[in-house]
Amino acid sequence: MNFQKAIMIPAYIFATISLILTFYWLTNIMSGKSDLGYVKNFQADYKSKNVTVHYAIIQFDLPNGEEVEYKTNHTVDPKHYDIDYPVRIRYNPDDPSDVEIDNFYGKGNIVVVLWVFTLVWYGLGFVARKVFSFGNHVKSNHD
Repeated sequence: MNFQKAIMIPAYIFATISLILTFYWLTNIMSGKSDLGYVKNFQADYKSKNVTVHYAIIQFDLPNGEEVEYKTNHTVDPKHYDIDYPVRIRYNPDDPSDVEIDNFYGKGNIVVVLWVFTLVWYGLGFVARKVFSFGNHVKSNHD
């Protein structure tokens, strides 16, 4: 296997993983019911190396009037949210405790990073192919 083909292997791997995660991430985003919730408080979970990890406590109302509170499943920076700050949420109507803030949290960040890696590796592969094909082209003209 030559270098030109070998450099593309990570790009193919990143692209495959990115496509799979994008499918599951978008499926998750598209499923469920969208609603407006409000940040009610923050819960400090643990301290690690002088850093406190916070989770937001979000409150929202179901169509039947029932009030639901849940703790986010990802950490948040309290500086970015005020108490009673409105946030778009997405929840499972069959299990309202299954809630996510409707943005790039969770799998979304991983998907974006993987797509960036994919583009970088494709770019490296493109450059490598051009460089090596130019060298081969020059050799063949002089022979």
